Amino acid sequence: MTAAELDEVIAAGRKRAERRARSDELLAFNIGALVLTAFNAPGRYPKTPESAFGRKPAAPADGGRRDFAEIARQLNARLGGKA
Repeated sequence: MTAAELDEVIAAGRKRAERRARSDELLAFNIGALVLTAFNAPGRYPKTPESAFGRKPAAPADGGRRDFAEIARQLNARLGGKA
C-alpha cells in the first residue's frame, strides 16, 4: 500500500469509530429518556419501540388499500345523506 492509500484506510477507520460512538451516545440518551419517563410519568411511557424512537411502522402488505377502503367507506356513509 502507498502512503496515500494507508491514509485513506486510517481516515475511514476513524470515521467508522466516530459513527459508532455517536450511535452509542444516542442509544444511551434514548435509554436514559425512557428510564426517566418510566419513573416520573409512567402513563406517558411508549407502548412500542417504534413509538419510543420515532420509527414508522412497516407498510402493510396490501399497500394501505384496506385502510383507504375503510376511509372511503366512512366518508361515503357520512356524506351519503347530505349530497
